Amino acid sequence: MHKILPTVILFATFIFFGCSKSEKGVPDNKYYFTVKVDGVEKTATDQSDLSGLKAQVVYLNSGGYNALLISGRWWLATTSKKMGGTDLMIQPFPKKTGTYSVGAGTSDHSITHWMDMSPPAGREDDDIYSAAGTYGSGNIALEFFDGKEVRGTFQGTLVNTNRKTINLTEGKFYMPVDMSQAK
Repeated sequence: MHKILPTVILFATFIFFGCSKSEKGVPDNKYYFTVKVDGVEKTATDQSDLSGLKAQVVYLNSGGYNALLISGRWWLATTSKKMGGTDLMIQPFPKKTGTYSVGAGTSDHSITHWMDMSPPAGREDDDIYSAAGTYGSGNIALEFFDGKEVRGTFQGTLVNTNRKTINLTEGKFYMPVDMSQAK
């Protein structure tokens, strides 16, 4: 019995302390970006140099202010080097958490989705969808943002230049924020 007790204590310590979770039930250091595109789930993965999961604050010279850009990328097929992805932009830089509308009637925030980020020549207009300016609709909800990490949800109806639409639903993200390009 005396030999088993230290093993049980060690195991219980590992279970209790080794599997920590943040306040919202997300495992620590477990970042994600997922969305359903017309009902099909897409999950961004870390693409190292290709920025599979990325949130950054960037300075926009044209506007003279910082903007928050949140990106997710995924491989279109396991044998392909082609990627799809979604970008969320809130500009100017959000001063607080909240819900930001995108699409028709808004000019500052956007959601852009690429069916294929390297489409064949002549198909560019078919593969890029957005909710920005005068087209589409949706929202980005920032639930947590402390300058180091960002977490939230998004959804929208996006339109391409040929007026075809796609629906993004159940979008959610949690990732570190790169502030190195902010002014």
